[in-house]
Amino acid sequence: MDSAHVSLVSLKLNDSGFEEYRCDKNITLGLNLIDFSKILKMAKADDIMILKAEEDAPFLSIGYENKKTLKTAEFQLNLLQLDAQALGIPDQTYPTYIKMSSSEFVNLCRDFTQMADSVKIEVEGDSATFSINGKSGPGKITMKNNNAEKEEDQISIVCNQSVACSYGLQYLNSFAKASSLSSVVTLNISPKFPLMIEYNIEDIGFIKFYLAPKMDEEPSE
Repeated sequence: MDSAHVSLVSLKLNDSGFEEYRCDKNITLGLNLIDFSKILKMAKADDIMILKAEEDAPFLSIGYENKKTLKTAEFQLNLLQLDAQALGIPDQTYPTYIKMSSSEFVNLCRDFTQMADSVKIEVEGDSATFSINGKSGPGKITMKNNNAEKEEDQISIVCNQSVACSYGLQYLNSFAKASSLSSVVTLNISPKFPLMIEYNIEDIGFIKFYLAPKMDEEPSE
């Protein structure tokens, strides 16, 4: 969860996605993501990564092995004390969703971010409209259900409840960077719950981003 409590990220990787996996009991590990990312960036494309954690150890062990060069590396990342219960995400059933290609979502977020700070998503029937009102003027993109031949052109919209909510483009643009994990993204929308953006990572798991809507501002007199 970000410091403003506006967005939250949930990542799940199933044991089937690893070459070797062992977990004798549930364990919670608090990691500093910035420091963790710095260590991950040291890995090469053909390296094997090994994560190890002991029950009472104050650190996570991160190792790399390269079978070609026989090079190995190992780092210890100090753990943080986190309240795991505070980050629990209840399962919700969303009545409305938009499924589109990840590349289409990337382009939409990138282009709109250059013109406005927020986007309004309206879904009704078989169409979805993304509209902005930037300093240079308003604009919108409307999408409809289709069965296009190319996967990147296909759009699936299911609307069991009409919805119109606004969201910060800075957050959406950051979430869109996960497009490299999946060719398809699903935007689950409800006026009662935060927007949930879901990428399925092949057969391994998923990454979900939750974003609270922006409150409509009263026009100045």
